Amino acid sequence: MSEWRKFDPIEYVEMVRLYNTIGNSDLISIDYYRMYYHIFMVMYVKDVGKSLDAKLMKGMSMYSKKYNIWIGDRPFGNSNSSYDIDNID
Repeated sequence: MSEWRKFDPIEYVEMVRLYNTIGNSDLISIDYYRMYYHIFMVMYVKDVGKSLDAKLMKGMSMYSKKYNIWIGDRPFGNSNSSYDIDNID
């Protein structure tokens, strides 16, 4: 990811799912996942929120009604906001 690269909304949805999955699992303890998580939060979350027409909600998470996705560490309310990982091994 680079600060020069802009993505389309569908790409942002996939990036949000990765971000939420990392933040809500043990993946955050692995360096390269943690790096993605922090870079996304610092460099992309503002653009993502605008692109997906997300509104600030409770717990400092954002929600996009248009894409039915939460942007935040622990998405609640739907399973569309992250990936389901059964086994990381």
